[in-house]
Amino acid sequence: LYRLKKVNILGSRGCVRECTFCDIHEHWPKFQWRSGANIFEEMKYQREKYGINYFSFADSLVNGNQREYRDLIQRLADYNQAKTDPDDKINWTGAFIVRPADQMKERDWELTAASGAVMLSVGVESFVEHIRYHIKKKFSNADLDYALQMAQKHNVSMQLLMIVGYVTETQEDHEQQKQW
Repeated sequence: LYRLKKVNILGSRGCVRECTFCDIHEHWPKFQWRSGANIFEEMKYQREKYGINYFSFADSLVNGNQREYRDLIQRLADYNQAKTDPDDKINWTGAFIVRPADQMKERDWELTAASGAVMLSVGVESFVEHIRYHIKKKFSNADLDYALQMAQKHNVSMQLLMIVGYVTETQEDHEQQKQW
């Protein structure tokens, strides 16, 4: 009955970051993950048995383990490339963390797009770098610029999650946010 048939999928528990506002570590103290191959097999099974080709990752982040993330997006990209009908391709959304260019190379962005990434929800929290560092987000403005440029270049939509009025934010920080 639904216009978009979608299945939530869980590829990991916990998080690799320890952001000051987050309680995920209370629920999952240790970051655990499934292999890219295992996740891909589940997606393929859902596609072949039930016709589901849209998946929403319910994890705190889909790219917490870079090795397994790369394995998954390579498998999905290969799968999608073999399909001629766009309705047969797999698409997905998920929470995503910004990583520096040396950790998330352009080839990773190409594969992310080819793997069927439709939307990445990114916890930016603040456009002011020192606030992000206080939050323990662990990425710079240059890292954010790079991620936004790569997402735009490879047609991957991003939803930027923000905190308005973080506890250490000053009026000057607020003005800097507005300029960004």
